Order: sequence, then structure tokens, then C-alpha cells
Amino acid sequence: MDEPTSEMRNKEVSEMLDYAYATYRLDSIIRKGEVLANEYVDASKEGYAKIVAKEDVAILNKKIDANKNYSYNVITNKLKAPLKIGDVVGRIDVLENGNIIKSVDLTVNKDISKANIIKLYLRFLKNLLTI
Repeated sequence: MDEPTSEMRNKEVSEMLDYAYATYRLDSIIRKGEVLANEYVDASKEGYAKIVAKEDVAILNKKIDANKNYSYNVITNKLKAPLKIGDVVGRIDVLENGNIIKSVDLTVNKDISKANIIKLYLRFLKNLLTI
């Protein structure tokens, strides 16, 4: 890009961007904040937490390629209160033809506080009586 004028540089940059937009597309798989699972949180006031992706999951593909089928596996750790938004509670693996092409951390969508002993005891009794 050793062009003598800024007009020539701008023209070449515009041509490169036009080529990129004409050749590639961005396939969005999962959006940040999209609820992927509802998991039990041990010793929490709420009982369950909604699990969300920490960031958008998107794959760059050529436009001439056929639409690819992606799948994903949600893998969560054993959850124990207290949890804060941003704490890593697992990961999501995006698969193409059985191969992992991207992994993204998972978090909770709201802060989860720890339950006091009375709340835990009442929950235990409720579960015992409904069995």
C-alpha cells in the first residue's frame, strides 16, 4: 500500500472491503445473553439459574459455501451459591461435522445469592413431602 496519495490508498482499501463483503458472510450461532440452560444451583435462594453465553458465537464463512449445520454442546460445572454475573460456570462447544470449531465460556444471567439454613431446611421438607 505504498501509494503516493491518500486518494489511491482510500480507493484500494475500499476495494478490499468491497471484496470481503462480497465474498464472506458472518453466521450467528448464539447471541450473548441467550438462555441456553436452566441449572440447579446448590445452596441458593433461587434454586435454579439461567445459563447464558458470555459472548456472541459467530462463524465466518464464504458466501459460495452451502449453509452449514452447526450444533453445540452445553457443558456446565456443578454450581454452588453464591454466583455472580461473569463467573465461569461452564462452556459451550460449537461443532461442525463432530469437530469442535469454537468454545465459549458460560455464565449466569443474574447474581445468585446463598440461602440461609432455614430456607434450605424448608426446601428439604418440601421436597421430602412431594416425593
